[in-house]
Amino acid sequence: MEPLTLVGIIAVAALVAFILLVWAVGITMIADNEVGVVTKKFANRSLPVGKLVALNGEAGIQADTLAPGWHFFLWPWQYAVEKVPMIRVPEGEIALVIANDGTQCPDNRLLCDRIECSEFQDARAFLVDGGKKGRQIAKLTTGTYRINTRLFTVISSANCESYEIDEKLLHVLTVDAENIGVVTVHDGESLPMGETAAPETKGHSSFQDEQAFIAKGGCRGLQQEVILPGTWNINPWFATVEIVPMTVIPKAHVGVVISYVGPHGEDISGVDFKYGDIVENGNRGIWGKPLNPGKYPINKRTTQVELVPTSNFVLNWSDKTEAHKLDEGLTSIHMRSKDGFNFELQLQQIIHVPYDVAPKLIARFGNMANLVQNVLEPLVGN
Repeated sequence: MEPLTLVGIIAVAALVAFILLVWAVGITMIADNEVGVVTKKFANRSLPVGKLVALNGEAGIQADTLAPGWHFFLWPWQYAVEKVPMIRVPEGEIALVIANDGTQCPDNRLLCDRIECSEFQDARAFLVDGGKKGRQIAKLTTGTYRINTRLFTVISSANCESYEIDEKLLHVLTVDAENIGVVTVHDGESLPMGETAAPETKGHSSFQDEQAFIAKGGCRGLQQEVILPGTWNINPWFATVEIVPMTVIPKAHVGVVISYVGPHGEDISGVDFKYGDIVENGNRGIWGKPLNPGKYPINKRTTQVELVPTSNFVLNWSDKTEAHKLDEGLTSIHMRSKDGFNFELQLQQIIHVPYDVAPKLIARFGNMANLVQNVLEPLVGN
């Protein structure tokens, strides 16, 4: 028994000695999947009023974190070390970031400008280079990150419910081959006077580089530019995307485009046409060149497309209706003979609209239904 007792005493003594050594030397070990966030309990200097994170050794939360490994001279009476897990953004998702310290965000901005800080892993660079407090325009994409969680609040699918954010907003946006994305931007310059949608801004990778959009003077509001099929990393605080079907022009039809945005072009309809302006494609107004059969990524919030059949089609003044439904409201014509007898006259009329006439037809009548109801029906009835 005595040897065992002696061994026990030696073991306890060794443990106590190790604890005293750790306490005296201030040893802290950070695991590979952890980040050490340091709080200095006291110092000769205090943080300025309104500041949360220390850059120059002041008492409080320190900007610099501890990397994996052994760290010395972090005496427990002066420092508190919080070991937090690394931030992980799963594949197919993004994460949003809120900075809890920094300079004031401008009043005319919803989101704070991006700062080069190794994707929020360099807290010191963020604060030194003028990072702003609040919601960040930059987001985190798939990967793992060593982030000072006292300076940055990271919202991912794991904790989004606590911040009342729909998890679906943190999924990478997917637009399939049959659809497009109509975009509304929530930050940037105000829309120019008289515009209903923001002009296209080049060089922002389909709204994935939000900071480039802002830097190039992009406007908030409904965008003329649409998002094409594909997968896209877009900050939902920056832009909302509505998925809508592509515009389909069926066979034996053309699509006459009426655009409510774009530059004001010259009228190309000719001096003899008195029913409105027709403009070159890309300008505001009725486009002079119709769209041929096919699929088109057209923004239906800024553009209207009227279908015009280009093959012969039949209109029935009877109880029969064709598949195009243009004669749905037409009925037999009531006639009276010389002898005073009433009878019903059923008619058929074959219509053909040439390709190059379609824009003028829409400019004059608005759509094919108006042509039938306001022109052909009274004409045939008379």
